[in-house]
Amino acid sequence: KQWRAAPALQCALTPADDDEVQLVGERSRQEKDAELRKRAIDLEAESPADGKRAKADAQPSTSAAATAASTIDLAGVLGLSALLEHLSDAVQRAALAWCVENEVTAVVLICEAEAEDAFVDALPIKPRSIPAITLRKRLAKLRDRA
Repeated sequence: KQWRAAPALQCALTPADDDEVQLVGERSRQEKDAELRKRAIDLEAESPADGKRAKADAQPSTSAAATAASTIDLAGVLGLSALLEHLSDAVQRAALAWCVENEVTAVVLICEAEAEDAFVDALPIKPRSIPAITLRKRLAKLRDRA
């Protein structure tokens, strides 16, 4: 028998009869994705050399293990968790990095400093997207209360 690689399966071919292919195994799309995630590089993490984060896709991970591993601790900035509720991990990471860089310890400080636009503009979201509009509305509510 000869073994030949195929993208999603492995086939066993006999030299005498190349017309017949016997299926000996296959992997689902989810299994292939899980295997690739094991070797993936986190582009959203900060680089130890220069402290800058790389641009990455803002799509949340679909793997339960990847989601658990990517939980972000927003507790260091009062009110940040509520402000970013239901937004992607990439947005949460960028928001936390912005707060740390700008020495923000509570979201209300963003409002008091009138830095809402600077905050939202620094995030990996489109300026007129639903997440951007939602964030601006949430910040406006905070500003009205302050």
